[in-house]
Formats: sequence, structure tokens, C-alpha cells
Amino acid sequence: MPLLELSQSLPVGALIDRDAHLLQGQVAATGGLWFRAGATAVDPPAPTSETALTRWHSTDGARSLLPSEPNGGNTRLGTFGGAPGLILTEGVHCGFWLAGATDLATCFSAAILYTAPKGDARTLLSLSTGQEHNLVFLSDADGQLSLHDRTTGAGMDTVLPMRGGATRLAIISYDGRTLALRTFGRTVQTAANLPAMDRPGEFFVGCRSNRRGLLKTLGQACIHDVFFWPDRAILLEDEHRHAELTETLERYLAWSRQ
Repeated sequence: MPLLELSQSLPVGALIDRDAHLLQGQVAATGGLWFRAGATAVDPPAPTSETALTRWHSTDGARSLLPSEPNGGNTRLGTFGGAPGLILTEGVHCGFWLAGATDLATCFSAAILYTAPKGDARTLLSLSTGQEHNLVFLSDADGQLSLHDRTTGAGMDTVLPMRGGATRLAIISYDGRTLALRTFGRTVQTAANLPAMDRPGEFFVGCRSNRRGLLKTLGQACIHDVFFWPDRAILLEDEHRHAELTETLERYLAWSRQ
């Protein structure tokens, strides 16, 4: 059957991947990075289920996540529910990191789409200012999604629905005064004047830092998408400014996982 060719560009609403198209533009416009799992987004390209991953490239090609220092070739690309993702194994260092993620860790945002049907994902994301300083981490354990900092313990916990095969979206922000967490369409905040964050930060996915050990903080999950915004607290900005981006993220979750 011959293909139908059109001479004009189609509107975004006619595209099959329209929410991803909209999201790409909004992430770029807000200075963010999007790491979208797939065979062409990682090195080596087109990996098999036995291939150890060495890089995860952002969709714009500007930056790459690298295996954390304790990750000696433990991360594989797999799928869950037909969606590709980086596979985390419980008690094994499978995390990736982005050096020099932000010049000042006093303001940042991140988001993650992940699936954890068989157990606790545990550490999902972290922004660290060095082992001797402080870090903020997001974790999924014991039926709760938690956002805390290591030094003071400031943060919040939110109860998750019953575990199942559904992909989850979590968004976090910090603006130097407040920590915010959004999941399942609800945003919670807490005052948090965190110490030792007024310095460059390193961003971690699936682990808390480059420190060896800490195996109890490493769970099992499939990480589909990761986003990072240096110098933007998207959940704490003017509601009109962040609403469009968060709504597109939530639509992307709904449409891409049908």
C-alpha cells in the first residue's frame, strides 16, 4: 500500500506522540534536560538485555548521564509494559549521575517516571553537594514516596496507592526556602532552609551519591524518563508559569503508558 504524503506540516494535535512533542518544547524553553529511555538514547546503541550501559543521553544531546562510580557495569536496558527503561536491581549499584548538574544547589527541580511492580524502588533521585556536605533525595519505600535532606531530615512523606504495574510520576523542587513534591496530581510543601546547599550540585538517578555501600537504599525499578532543571523551582514558581509544564508531564504519563 503506498504511503500518504502531505506537503504541509501537521498540527501538534494530529501527531501520535503529541504530548511528547509538546513536552520536548516546554522542557527546552524552561532550561531543562530530558533523559528518555530507549535503544537510541544510550551507549552502546541498540543494546541487548545483556549489554552494560555506559551513557544515557539527553533528548537534545547536550548532556549525558554516566554510571555512578560504584556501578561497575550493572545497568541494563529493559522494558515494562512495553515501555523501555533502565533496570535497577535491589542491593546492586545500578545508578547514573550527572557531574556539574547545577552551579548552586539552592534552586533546582527534577522529575521521574518509573515502574516498581515487584518491590520498593527505594532511592530514585538525589542532588548531592558532596559527601562532606548535604544531599536531597527522593525515595519510594514501604508504601510511601519521601523527599528529605540528609543533614536535617527536613522533608515530607506521602502515602502511595496500592502497588501495581502502573507507571508513577514524581516531581520535586527546592528554591532555597521550601521543598515541594508532586505526585498523583497533588503537591505538598514544607519549609526547608537546608544547610550546605550553596555550592555546585551533582545529580544522581537510582542512587544517592558516588559513595560505595549504602546497599539498603538501592531497590528494584524500571526508570523510563528523567528530567532535571538547574536553577528552576518549577513547583514553587507562579502557578500560571508551572501549571502548563506539570499538566503536560501528567498528560505524557497518561498517554505514553496506555
